[in-house]
Amino acid sequence: MIAAAFSSAVLALAASEQRDWPSAGGFDIFQMEDGCALETDYPIPGRSPVNLSVWSDGDKTMLAMTSMDWSAKDGERYDLRFQIGGWAYTGRVRGIVTDYVNKGFVANFEQEFLEAFAAAPSLFVTRDESVVANLSLQGTAAATNVLRRCITHVARSNAAQAERERRFDYIAADPFAAKPAEQAEAQSEGPRPTVITNISWARQPRPEFPARALERGTKSASVTLQCVAQTSGSLASCSIVSESPAGEGFGREAIRAATQARLSPETADQAPATVRFVVSFSLL
Repeated sequence: MIAAAFSSAVLALAASEQRDWPSAGGFDIFQMEDGCALETDYPIPGRSPVNLSVWSDGDKTMLAMTSMDWSAKDGERYDLRFQIGGWAYTGRVRGIVTDYVNKGFVANFEQEFLEAFAAAPSLFVTRDESVVANLSLQGTAAATNVLRRCITHVARSNAAQAERERRFDYIAADPFAAKPAEQAEAQSEGPRPTVITNISWARQPRPEFPARALERGTKSASVTLQCVAQTSGSLASCSIVSESPAGEGFGREAIRAATQARLSPETADQAPATVRFVVSFSLL
């Protein structure tokens, strides 16, 4: 599966309103918070199967392929060529690693790729002179039809949820949180704790783009967090130092992603300590 956050490798099946969708054309259909995906495995005699996943929110599409036999590195860039029916694309993709053993790539496409995916008989992928995959797309028309129904459902659900949340925007999320002046006063009463900013990660925060931000058309954001490093490598007591733009859920999503991240042993050995870092969001 692929990450709807555009910077992570695995789909998190965490829709705010989960709904089961029927399998179609040999593909399983999944609903997430910000879109939907279809997925299947292609068996290859004498080798590990190739997993194919396609995610879309109705505007953007991502395709991921992984295999236990491949040695792609997480975050490394590769130049691949895709031939799907009469449609061809050559471009750079990003390496991913899922479950520590499945390795491959994720590629970003415009929505026209989904149209070609539904109509083409096969998908042929190459890297230089090497064939990466030659996959039959029989059944993708039926699977894509269910995928589009799922996408429509998610978009309507998210729009309704955003409208419900806007009705309560005037109520403070935490009216008892310390004001900046109160924080400065508290800090002046004692020695300043050491803040680590040159962090080394064992697993970086991998946030997902908030549904409210997508609905508003926001393309990028940045959140600065301050957390307490634990000797186990986990982060606790995270707070938002700055958030831009505010009010679209980026701060909350950054904190959620931080709680699932892990510090490298070099950083965790300095715990307990305060760490400060930036979590970036981008659809560009």
